[in-house]
Amino acid sequence: DVGDLGCALYAGSGQKWLCGTEGTGMLYVAPELRDRLAAQLRGYGSYRDSSAGLDAELHPDARRFDVPVLAGFTLAGALHERGHDVLPRGETTLVTWRAADPEGEVARLAEAGIVVRFLPGRGVLRASVGAWNDESDLERLLAAL
Repeated sequence: DVGDLGCALYAGSGQKWLCGTEGTGMLYVAPELRDRLAAQLRGYGSYRDSSAGLDAELHPDARRFDVPVLAGFTLAGALHERGHDVLPRGETTLVTWRAADPEGEVARLAEAGIVVRFLPGRGVLRASVGAWNDESDLERLLAAL
């Protein structure tokens, strides 16, 4: 009960710790803060009636902060289109691709503020893509590669 916690904001990832699908999670925003926070990205779920177009009104509760999620296959497809050898990903938000110098590539990307990891002895890099990423994160990674 967030009321018992006495918090103004509370968020949790359903995808990671509750074994939910990509993009699931929860957000509580105290009623007194809802009008003070701007919805940074808006999706269909942010509006009471998205079919109202430019006249659509945001939900009065935390649903106004719901955003579209970029699934892992978005990055996998973009990497593949750019000539990277992307490995099958299965039921995961991880995207894995081959690299000639994975350890060096991780260091180079880290200097650009991009965090990926390499799997020792396998010649691959791995990125985790989820609700915490937006399109600009993926664009930065692709530009750096």
